[in-house]
Amino acid sequence: MDNQDVFYNEIERLRNAFMAPVEEEARKAIQKQYKVFFDKAELEATELPKLEIIAKKIELPTEPIKILFEDIYTKVGVFFIKQIYRMYVKFNKNQLHTKDFADDFQSVWLDYMRSFARLEAGDRITYITGTTKDNMLTAVRIAISEGLENGTGVFPALKRMQEILDIKDQYRFERIARTEIISASNAGSLKAAQSTNLNLKKVWLSTRDIRTRDSHLSVNGQSVLLSENFVVGGEQMRFPGDPKASADNTINCRCSLYYESHD
Repeated sequence: MDNQDVFYNEIERLRNAFMAPVEEEARKAIQKQYKVFFDKAELEATELPKLEIIAKKIELPTEPIKILFEDIYTKVGVFFIKQIYRMYVKFNKNQLHTKDFADDFQSVWLDYMRSFARLEAGDRITYITGTTKDNMLTAVRIAISEGLENGTGVFPALKRMQEILDIKDQYRFERIARTEIISASNAGSLKAAQSTNLNLKKVWLSTRDIRTRDSHLSVNGQSVLLSENFVVGGEQMRFPGDPKASADNTINCRCSLYYESHD
């Protein structure tokens, strides 16, 4: 096992430690979006067809997802900034850093990752909210159809909707957690490398198994300057999970960044 493999395995171990709590927070955030519909439906729906009218018209709040993203990017991002910063300063014995500055930079890095989440995750927040609305509409139509067929009313239909949503969202929270942890960890990693003042290049490390996209496998080991972009499947990407890239290039990505000296 070479240094890159050892590095990747350690990064993946650290990322996996965040998975369960982030999945749970994603579940809570999306349940808050659904709750807006359920609360309104319980008050206003007097017959089954009214449920779909409410579902179509209702505007789901994006604030729970914004809070979720800020929490992920500050906790995960700052954690990986500190990990990568300490690792490269220690092993390169940079004379500009004669003591551990990681804690000194804590507030700066926290502000950076909070700003990153606010400015760069907007499309993903919109996408997640749109998916919540689509799932809700699918569930309400199924529940109405079954209710009319069985002769049941509004409240049994709402209960049935929740059962359908639980099934549809079974793997959704894990997917959100994986995608955003990868983005936050790699964004933080790149910020750490930039903060060291070392002359480094960044290297794309792919997960080498059958689940990895061919476009990601093709750039495994590719190195560019810290300020440059990788070209992945025809897209410019600063790092694996780059929020500026398409969903096809980022959802469930497991790739990482590695660094090497640039002479």
